[in-house]
Amino acid sequence: MTTSRIERRHLAAIAALRGDGGFARAAERLFVTPSTLAATLRQLERMIGSRLVERTSGGMRLNARGREVAETAAEALRAMDGVLQDARRSSMSESGSLFVQMTPMLAEGLGADLLASLMAARPQLRLAVRALRRPIVANVALAVAAGEVDVGLTEHLVRPPDGLVHVPLGTVEMAYVFPAATGIRPRRTTLKHLEQFGLIVAPYFESSDVYAELRTRSSTIDTVVRARVAERPAFVELALGGIGGFLSEFPPRAELTELGLHVARFAEPIIRRFATVARADDRRTMITDVLAASEQLAQSTVRRRSGDDASL
Repeated sequence: MTTSRIERRHLAAIAALRGDGGFARAAERLFVTPSTLAATLRQLERMIGSRLVERTSGGMRLNARGREVAETAAEALRAMDGVLQDARRSSMSESGSLFVQMTPMLAEGLGADLLASLMAARPQLRLAVRALRRPIVANVALAVAAGEVDVGLTEHLVRPPDGLVHVPLGTVEMAYVFPAATGIRPRRTTLKHLEQFGLIVAPYFESSDVYAELRTRSSTIDTVVRARVAERPAFVELALGGIGGFLSEFPPRAELTELGLHVARFAEPIIRRFATVARADDRRTMITDVLAASEQLAQSTVRRRSGDDASL
């Protein structure tokens, strides 16, 4: 018996005869002609040194030896497919396939900075990014814990779910944005300005750490909410329409001032913290690199904010 030349097509040929439908149906399942299938089976019989198929007037059927070989071939094919799938998953993971979920603010700020640094370090990186429109902060971490995504970028979690690695992504100082047409243009704002002009918020923002901080500073902060919207253009439109002001990261986006809005930092800074989360059992090099890049970005935001304070 010679087995050195047995190929996948030989195993597939004998395994295909295990199903119903006979010889013609087996050839159809393999997308070959019946004559090609017959030739492949004859080659396999010669290599094994044993008759596997009985040729009768009713067609070809596996004999006892053929049924044994067919079962072994089917098991071998399943094992081969499993190895190939594992190899493909490993290759994709290490060469750069990353599914990221983040909160909306991060899609335009720290999250975008982190992904840009990853792309620069890994030009072949394939990214799939989902920025939820109305996220509950914990949902990002829960999606990572459930294996739905590889990495989550979200607000700092006081108690992250079990099984997650939780590292700093950075901090953002919040500012108050309101119409410049009011004629009041303080360099530093206070809660009195929020109470005077009102506040526009995203529905999910009221459960954030920033809103909790506002509540500790003012017992009336809930009464100054003028509107609840989810899209950034709506914030700007309502603010310019005199409905109220809104909170935004500092330094501000240039178009805010160009549109006629004034941006003022809080006299007592309000800092919003963000984090990167991944599964603790995910040992891929790429995940390690993401977490390291996140911590580096966090350190740079601290230095940048210190520089901003020193320049005042």
